[in-house]
Amino acid sequence: MDYRDAPLITIGLVAHNVKDTVERAVRSAVRQSYPSLDILVIDDASTDGTGVILDQMAQRHGDVRVIRNDVSRGIAACRNQIIEQAQGAFIAFFDAADESLPQRLIRQYVRLTDYEDAFARGTTVLCHTAQIVNGSENKKRVVPTIGCAPDTLAPHGLPVAEYFLLDMKLRQGGAGAMMIGTQMARKSVYRKLGGFDENLNAKEDMDFAVRAALDGAHFVGVPETAVIRTDSESRRKQKHADKIAVMEKHRSFIEAHGDFTFFR
Repeated sequence: MDYRDAPLITIGLVAHNVKDTVERAVRSAVRQSYPSLDILVIDDASTDGTGVILDQMAQRHGDVRVIRNDVSRGIAACRNQIIEQAQGAFIAFFDAADESLPQRLIRQYVRLTDYEDAFARGTTVLCHTAQIVNGSENKKRVVPTIGCAPDTLAPHGLPVAEYFLLDMKLRQGGAGAMMIGTQMARKSVYRKLGGFDENLNAKEDMDFAVRAALDGAHFVGVPETAVIRTDSESRRKQKHADKIAVMEKHRSFIEAHGDFTFFR
């Protein structure tokens, strides 16, 4: 495929006190084989030297832009900054603790646009990738994503909202993770859906996915592992209160399917 006329993709990354991992994450963005990149990093008032590392990388790589917040605004607000400041027609979110493999964006761009052409032109499409997760004791596991079956409709609409809020199985597309650090979509999609809810301290990505599903979004996936994710105790710990906050926000949808207290 000829990528000389490929549209600009903004890689969006939020960094807050991640000096041990941020250089690897940004380097994996710079090394993407996709030819037209805008790499935007929001330094959310880091105090551990993260900002120095980012400044050095921006000096070495002309595609890297750094926006520094004077006070910490939180992950949702920083992602909204990325949506506001993105120069690309597409946005791919990277995680400051992870590493994306060089072919990630090409695979996502091809998968997303091919799916739009075949099934969903003019419709909201979100694309995720499978991951390799490095766990404790050097154990690795592959975590798949949904919507990878070729030549067929991907999971979309209400069933995906039920998957998130009611823990219901998807009848098509299989089970799998939809991590924000593997997500890509058109910038217009993020703007149409109003970005991320800044009232949520965490699980704002889950809320965004629910709102996208309720809007009829299609969730397509790249089956190849394109992100290396390092697990940690803080990541494994589910913040119950944050998930409850998302459920409270979508209480009317849950109550339409049964007893809210039960699902809660």
